[in-house]
Amino acid sequence: MKRLLMTLVLVVMLLPVAARAPRGVKFIERRANHADGKPYVWFAFVIDQDANKNLKFNAVEVEGGTTPSKLYKAWSEYGEGKPVVVANAGFFNMRTLESVSLLMDEGKVAAADVRSVTRRNPAGEKVEVFPIHAAFGQMPDGSYEAQWIYCQPDKDLHPYVYPFAVGNDDSLRRYSPVPPAVGQLGSYPWQVVDAVAAGPVLVKNGKDVSLESSLGESYYLTIGGNARHNRTAIGLTEDGKLVIMVVDGRGMNGSVGCTLSELAEFLMELGVVEGVNLDGGGSSAIVNWDGELVNHPSDGGKRPERIERVVPTFVVISEEK
Repeated sequence: MKRLLMTLVLVVMLLPVAARAPRGVKFIERRANHADGKPYVWFAFVIDQDANKNLKFNAVEVEGGTTPSKLYKAWSEYGEGKPVVVANAGFFNMRTLESVSLLMDEGKVAAADVRSVTRRNPAGEKVEVFPIHAAFGQMPDGSYEAQWIYCQPDKDLHPYVYPFAVGNDDSLRRYSPVPPAVGQLGSYPWQVVDAVAAGPVLVKNGKDVSLESSLGESYYLTIGGNARHNRTAIGLTEDGKLVIMVVDGRGMNGSVGCTLSELAEFLMELGVVEGVNLDGGGSSAIVNWDGELVNHPSDGGKRPERIERVVPTFVVISEEK
């Protein structure tokens, strides 16, 4: 397996970043080398809600955008309790700071996933594409799901679940001329409580599906799946723990970053069986329970100060009393 080819000279910190982590929260930092000897650094928070019933998953949209650190400080305006982990979430329009990825807040569509994008077909002509994208959310019973969804315009933009990213293939530049239909391939309305989306799906049923997902979700040509970048991801382990991970890249923290497949491998090493890629690049940032920015975002370049990008959507784990 690929992970066995990696250079196993690494440091794993199972101690919390600060003096004391909240119960049910584990912080892990890894510094190691890819199989080709290039260094990488990732940071992960493992959330065990069985160990601490007060931990809550929140999908948050901030109009006009903010940074994870600023959201941590302003949390009383958005939710209850104290933030434990704050990380960037979905894709967005960098000019308008409007989300183009699904965000569900208490069962309502706060931001709908983009319904169509423009690509070029094999003849070089521009065509409208209707991609199904990855989403991760919490269900009414408290369980979590990673799904492929499409927000149906004639259903108030409610997300519908599909068995896979149907109809499109970036590698062949072949795309469905029509959006996925309601009920197609057994699709059904996703009755999720809180959810974030981006894509592609990285891990499904414990397997790396990043390549086929990025092709079908029409992300292969746009987010550099085979290139190494900063990445953010969220996943679920077989025993029900949440994993939120940020990988530094572009030289930050001495890290080259990772491909989507390498990101899937990182998640699976922590036991993730369902995982989704979130927005990456300069957006990747994660803050701990003390409000400390744990990683080194790349927007500041090589400057020593760390600069967080303003983004509109977030994953927040809070501890409510």
